[in-house]
Amino acid sequence: MAIDTRYAICIVQNADDALLLVKRSAHRDFNPNRWGFPGGHIEDNESPQETAWRELREEIGENHQVELQRCAGPFRDRHYGGRIEAHLFLYRWLGGTITLDAEHTDYAWADPLRLHDYELMPGIDADLDHLGLRTA
Repeated sequence: MAIDTRYAICIVQNADDALLLVKRSAHRDFNPNRWGFPGGHIEDNESPQETAWRELREEIGENHQVELQRCAGPFRDRHYGGRIEAHLFLYRWLGGTITLDAEHTDYAWADPLRLHDYELMPGIDADLDHLGLRTA
């Protein structure tokens, strides 16, 4: 099966091990009003890591500091018919402020054991499993 899209997905953890979730706006075609991790399409001229940095700046603003802890992938998704290739990046939040772009309406620092409280995008559990961050 051919891969339709390649994504870089950014999992950001703060000092309390809470995970940064961003809520997609209602006008998005792909998973509107659902919570997920910052990330996006890998452009033809970008590496997965370059995409991760770009997407963090675009989606949560430029006034923050993070440190890359580890990366994993690529992985084929289990939720979109195997058409998506995911590259995962785990960051430690060092500080700063979050300024959302127009694609998102809210953000939350979520306790990993309370992720079921959010209407999540499909695949979040698999992303956490790949990084060894299983929550339940």
